[in-house]
Amino acid sequence: MYADRDILPRELITPKLSVPNAERIFFLRHALRAGYTIEEIHQLTRIDRWFLTQIKQIVDFEEELAATRA
Repeated sequence: MYADRDILPRELITPKLSVPNAERIFFLRHALRAGYTIEEIHQLTRIDRWFLTQIKQIVDFEEELAATRA
């Protein structure tokens, strides 16, 4: 079991991105936090790069907010 702020392993993230499913939107966040590039995520999901960039900006802002709490 992983906590919300844990960095998930790639072997858990990749299958969740590769196959369309109800959790995939949440695994975009985990992938970005784990260091996946926009291009890697696009190759796995075929989700538009523009949309992925928008999600990345949200995730980056979340990271900034989390850092201010520490």
